[in-house]
Amino acid sequence: MDGKERKLAKALTGVLITADAMQTQRAHARWLAEDKDAHYLLPALGNQPGLFARLDALPWEEVPVAATVDVARGRIETRTRRADTHGGSREGGGRGGR
Repeated sequence: MDGKERKLAKALTGVLITADAMQTQRAHARWLAEDKDAHYLLPALGNQPGLFARLDALPWEEVPVAATVDVARGRIETRTRRADTHGGSREGGGRGGR
């Protein structure tokens, strides 16, 4: 590992990384969590049907909703999101955060 790689590895420790659906891959999540000790927020869409199905089965009605409304470029943009921590095995068992 050269100096730049060491700096990057240290800089990612404890950082929350966000990415688009194309980056929602097991290898990427493991690399961030296990190799870099970082956290990640990745969307689960059609490219990960098994993950999407497991997430869809969670009790989302119990999770609070956060919403923002903004007027931009001549239109009203409403963004709604729900986020829940999920701990447990890699197979998707258990709930709770770490």
